Amino acid sequence: MTPRARLLAAALFVLSLVPARAPAHDEPPKTIAECQEQADRCALHAACRVQTQQLFVTRPGQNGGAETLFLTNTFDHAGHHLEQVVVDPAQAQRSVSRYDDDGNWLDEETWREGKLSERTTFAYAAQGCVTLITSVYRYEPGSALGRLIAAEQRDGVRTSQTWQDGRRRTKDVFGADGTLSWSFTYEYTAAGDLAQITRRDPAGAIVSRQVHTWRPDRLPDTVTDHGPDGAVTRVTRYAYGFRAEGS
Repeated sequence: MTPRARLLAAALFVLSLVPARAPAHDEPPKTIAECQEQADRCALHAACRVQTQQLFVTRPGQNGGAETLFLTNTFDHAGHHLEQVVVDPAQAQRSVSRYDDDGNWLDEETWREGKLSERTTFAYAAQGCVTLITSVYRYEPGSALGRLIAAEQRDGVRTSQTWQDGRRRTKDVFGADGTLSWSFTYEYTAAGDLAQITRRDPAGAIVSRQVHTWRPDRLPDTVTDHGPDGAVTRVTRYAYGFRAEGS
């Protein structure tokens, strides 16, 4: 979602925590502030005429330090995130999202190896805030939504957040047993863009740190991940394709 606070910053951090799943974008907004934040994100992409966004990743010590394409995002004229194609062999998949006339994210279908794998649906209040993330529905590959093999309820994990001046400052993540799993702190630039996310373990020790930079037009530019010793573990660079005037 964020813009993440703008596009994909949170998604990238989740990706570093859960390598098996590449989130397409933010979860639907749960507060009025998040509704406005995502509306601002869409407006920014529409104003900049962003059509595609590619993420290139460099991991020191891997592939000779070469930069590789990780994923490509596609947006519509209104700035909504329509499609994500992950080309990284370990997570290759394609996700497609649908929106209603008010811009609410209705559902997302995920395809792996050319077959529908999952479908997640959402419901909203009149103010545009999500009230229900129903399930992750898993289907028998190739059954065209015909044979549902599992419905995974998204419960058991609880988060607690604090906000200041309309921006998230901290987030604690608790496991299904109620114990603290991770704590996050968020820092911002003077312009209000996300500057850094720090993740700590339950004892308060730094586990990782993520530093964000932005282009002059306030689109994301780079994300640099650091390990607990401060060493760089990954650098992600954003590249954009823009629509021509009148298109």
